[in-house]
Amino acid sequence: MTRLEYNDLIVNEDESTENCICYNLSKNINIFEVFMNDLEDIRINISKNSNLSDLIDSINEYIHYLNNCENELGESVYKNWYNDLEVYAVDITFNSKEDYGASIACGDQIYSDHILNFQFDNKKIDYISLNG
Repeated sequence: MTRLEYNDLIVNEDESTENCICYNLSKNINIFEVFMNDLEDIRINISKNSNLSDLIDSINEYIHYLNNCENELGESVYKNWYNDLEVYAVDITFNSKEDYGASIACGDQIYSDHILNFQFDNKKIDYISLNG
């Protein structure tokens, strides 16, 4: 597993808001067992009320969870589903160590003309939607 260090997160001024600082990565990570090639498609948003250095271990733990959360889907997926998956965008938001979540947009071979959106609240899938 790739471990992020504080200096692996690069401020993205264009995506930052008055409430959150947006970061892109200088290292590739895996999400849903998919190697993320385009680092601009990964955004980590940190509340301006939080300190990035205090959250780096929690961020690493959460990325590890998002890479290995197959059992959390609540539905059986076919054996090679992760191999057929393409992850388009990942947005992770940390308001604090206790308040965080993620939104992941991806596609698979079954619904090739649709986008699967996974919305996480902490380590629980809040909902899954299919758009297309």
